[in-house]
Order: sequence, then structure tokens, then C-alpha cells
Amino acid sequence: MKSFFALALVAALSLHEAHAQVDCSELPDGVHGWGCRGYTQCEAGQGTLVECVDPEVFNEDIMDCDNKMTVGPPCGLYRECSHLDDGNYADHHVNCTAFYNCQGGLFFGHIPCNPGTVFNEVLGICDFPANVLPPCGTKGEDLLH
Repeated sequence: MKSFFALALVAALSLHEAHAQVDCSELPDGVHGWGCRGYTQCEAGQGTLVECVDPEVFNEDIMDCDNKMTVGPPCGLYRECSHLDDGNYADHHVNCTAFYNCQGGLFFGHIPCNPGTVFNEVLGICDFPANVLPPCGTKGEDLLH
């Protein structure tokens, strides 16, 4: 019975072992095959899968996991504000289901809307898509058809 549990434990642990997504045998050392949730680190022809654990995502600028609030699209939530006036802006990278705040040319946060709503820049609130003009909402689209 003890050997059964030992075997079951070994099997369970092996399921959690990370395997590289990329064949590193002919690749130079470094980061390869990245996505927002992780990357493959190649070293001496061997690959190791590195997973980014929330709140981190892959940051292409530093080629490593980083806080999603400091990483721009497509993986992170940081948005460039240096050219924007103070205020809230619909985040078109997430189909307006969130907005971000800019003050003094600096990014001050990313705020999600409640499920089923999008950011209405005219009113400055999250609202139902039928009440929001395109491209974020569908208000008036029935008049075009």
C-alpha cells in the first residue's frame, strides 16, 4: 500500500514539472517562444519553461516577467499618457471593457468595468454598450442599417 502512495505521489509531482515549449537544441542561449503568460529560457541547448504568475506578465523590454501595471500592450495594462490631457480614457486594447486614468502626463491606473459594460467617454462612466457610441458601444448602429 505504501508503494502505491509513493508511486501516486511521484506521478502527481511529475504532472507539475514544466517542459519547454521550444526545441532549444539549435538555438542560442536566451529567451525564445514567449507569450504573455511565460517563455522558454534556452541555455546550452536545453529549454526551461518559465511561467509568469499573476500579477506578472511577460515584458518584451526586459525579456522577463514583470508587473502587468508596468508592461504595455498586448500583455500588460500600462498605457502611455504623455500626450494625453488629464482624464479617463477607454482602453481599446480590451474592447473598452476597462478604462485608464492619466494625470499630468502620467499613467495612474487601469480600472475594469463591470461585466457586460464598456467605458462611455462622453459620460465618464461604464455603461451598457447600447448607450455608448462606437467604437466602444453600439448606440446608433441600428440607424446605419
